[in-house]
Amino acid sequence: MRRYSLFKGHWRQNFFKTKESFNLVSLNLLAFILPVFIHLSIFSTETRYVWVVAYVILAVYINFRNWKYLGTALVAIVFYLCILMPTMFKHLLDDGLYIVQGTVIKSSDNYLIISNSKHNVLVLGINLTSVSKIIHGSLVEVKGNLSKNLSNIKFDKTFILSNSIKYVVNNSTIKQVSYQTESLNQLLSAYGANKIYFARYWSTMVFGINDSQIANTKARLINVSHLLVISGLHFDLLFYFIALLANKIFKKHKSSLYFVIAILFCYVILLNSFVSAIRSLIMLFIKHQKRLGNYEFKYYDGWFIALIVVFSLNFDLVFSLSFILSFTCSFVLLTLSNLINIKWNILKTLIIFTLIYLFNLPIIAKINSSLNLLSFIFSIVLIPIFEIYYLMSIIFFWSTDFMNFAYYLLDELLNILIDFSALLTVKVYSSWLLVSINIFAWFIVLSVMSVVKNNKKIRQLA
Repeated sequence: MRRYSLFKGHWRQNFFKTKESFNLVSLNLLAFILPVFIHLSIFSTETRYVWVVAYVILAVYINFRNWKYLGTALVAIVFYLCILMPTMFKHLLDDGLYIVQGTVIKSSDNYLIISNSKHNVLVLGINLTSVSKIIHGSLVEVKGNLSKNLSNIKFDKTFILSNSIKYVVNNSTIKQVSYQTESLNQLLSAYGANKIYFARYWSTMVFGINDSQIANTKARLINVSHLLVISGLHFDLLFYFIALLANKIFKKHKSSLYFVIAILFCYVILLNSFVSAIRSLIMLFIKHQKRLGNYEFKYYDGWFIALIVVFSLNFDLVFSLSFILSFTCSFVLLTLSNLINIKWNILKTLIIFTLIYLFNLPIIAKINSSLNLLSFIFSIVLIPIFEIYYLMSIIFFWSTDFMNFAYYLLDELLNILIDFSALLTVKVYSSWLLVSINIFAWFIVLSVMSVVKNNKKIRQLA
């Protein structure tokens, strides 16, 4: 019994040292993300209990570390509820025939999402009476049967939630399409439209607009859809490329950093899907800024600040695929980079890449309903290729002929990979519950491992 008591006391002593010394993230930032779990618990019915458990664990952890920080959490929750409550009890229109006016915020071959001062509306069964092309930012007038019953829509529920859709319009007819004066989206959509492959890839890869069904389908067949859209990896590469040029202009590091951030912020404004870009921009700024006044940023501060900023911009973004993939993968990457100590950088990178691939398997199965058995190898091969193409798309945007030929080569490469692996694609089904449990389990395990590693360092220093 005496031996057990000594061991127990030693464990407690080390644990409290961990509480004092574990400084990978500010407790204020931990407290500020509690509303994220509240939002997930309220609206995500399929995975509600996972997020309730996550909320309780985080609240107990903050209280155990320092209960005073729960005051910060209370402020964040009150702020969240003050914004949320008026929208939850907003009166909805009765079903019937309506004319809906608004701005197109998302479009595809078979649907539109229109936003106005009241709600976001999903428009299905489109019958165009206008010859004008509908693009992001178009002002449209739609006539159709409006309904607030969204249960029968053949879209994933996360699509409905992430786009804040309150109504659906069926049997719709678009009566009028107009554009804002000198619309930048109109210019970008029309740029290079007469070049088949340029039109298929350029605007999607650089700005996330005009999503090509052909390009998306090809990327999805080999499970590399994430490489086609703007990701944090793309943005990191662009940051360091611009920084390389800026360092030749500015002598001071801070001036160069602020110049790069300003340029990239202007670029973010033009993006259709900005989640990954904003996350990457904030994390890069904090990583290189290092401190604000007397406060020195901690290892995870950039990630948590980015999460809080994106969530504050639009609560429902937490349900979007871009949010889920961007923030979960970046957290896993940060943690694994901190946990794995291997001198050979190539081996360390390969191990981290493999673990992130395994982490993403449930969500890949959910998105594609299939798994290409060679997708791991394809990702390794295609990541540097897509990164080069991303930079080329920005640097050589003025040469549509050259980039059209370059995109033709990329398109043919995708065709070869699809044909080569056609027989190696298996049907795999997943659910958002499985995806959520997978995310929750990885976060818990990695967090515990980080604490254990920190605890070991404390014992060595004691």
